[in-house]
Amino acid sequence: MVNQNSSNPNPEAQLEIISKNKPKVAKSQVKSVTKSLPKFIEFGTSILNGIIGDYLEEKNNELKIEMGFYYHNKPVKLESNDIQEIYSDITPKICILIHGLCANEFEWKLCGTEDKDYGERLQSDLGYTPLYLRYNSGLHISENGKRLSTIISNLVDAYPIKIDEIIFICHSLGGLITRSACDYGIEHEADWTSKVKRLFFLASPHLGAPFERFGNVLTHVLKVINNPITQLVGDIINLRSSAIKDLRYGYIKDDDWKGYDSDELLEDNRNNASLLPNAEHYNIAASLTENPKHPLNMYVGEPLVPLYSAFGKSKIKEKSIQFPKEHNIAFSKTGHIKIANSNYVYKQIYDWCND
Repeated sequence: MVNQNSSNPNPEAQLEIISKNKPKVAKSQVKSVTKSLPKFIEFGTSILNGIIGDYLEEKNNELKIEMGFYYHNKPVKLESNDIQEIYSDITPKICILIHGLCANEFEWKLCGTEDKDYGERLQSDLGYTPLYLRYNSGLHISENGKRLSTIISNLVDAYPIKIDEIIFICHSLGGLITRSACDYGIEHEADWTSKVKRLFFLASPHLGAPFERFGNVLTHVLKVINNPITQLVGDIINLRSSAIKDLRYGYIKDDDWKGYDSDELLEDNRNNASLLPNAEHYNIAASLTENPKHPLNMYVGEPLVPLYSAFGKSKIKEKSIQFPKEHNIAFSKTGHIKIANSNYVYKQIYDWCND
């Protein structure tokens, strides 16, 4: 029996107190989760596209991603009025940010610790208008390269004011797609290529990724074993997307892969592509060790993209890419993902842009 004269509130009063206070906390939590949910749903679709995006494209599946610029999770129509409405403080200098494999434009914020991404910071610091590309990262790199060249041409035509300068910030696979777009842009004499002033490649595997070469060897070993289960596993692993297989040696041109068996054991058919003669190219790599001059760091860097690949330096002279040595830099204790949103990396980009 409840003592009505007690100083402690009765159960009904306690319930009333709880009911008054709890919804405020719950609403805040629900709002936060609800706001983040669309990003994670989109990330799930992007991961799927990275793994089997070529299959989704072939089957015209509704989950395939169409290449385009996005603003706050919505596609940007390449029409003058729409661009002007979205970017009210538009400028003649634009910064195009291109994500990596199995990702989308949200990686520039979700993958690091800084509140603002590189595009937003360059906008406030140096007056660049940031444009974020989203694309099906499972397609052949050369296919995405040709599409990117076309979409930038459409952007230049639709932009409300004359574009004076274009810079690129590219993460991982995005760097290879950008180099592919530049090569095809030169080949087709696209006007936009003359406007590009700087390209920043963040942990881009210009000479390929060791993990994909390991996957190539692994599938061969599994399929050689006279066991239906291991052979089945090998067949399943071989279903990985064309883009992932292109990363084996950094294929960015159609001639690199057309007419060849993509599952051939460690066969390197890469041809060097043109660099834009009017633009500066910069490579920013991640490293394992604290000391950037450590012997291990000088070659290995980090497991996904070793320094030799990030800097385009091959033991075979003809396979090397002629990036200026002074434009290659590695950041210690910065992983492959974190490099997409790092204060130290941004400061380096800022310094180079402001040079």
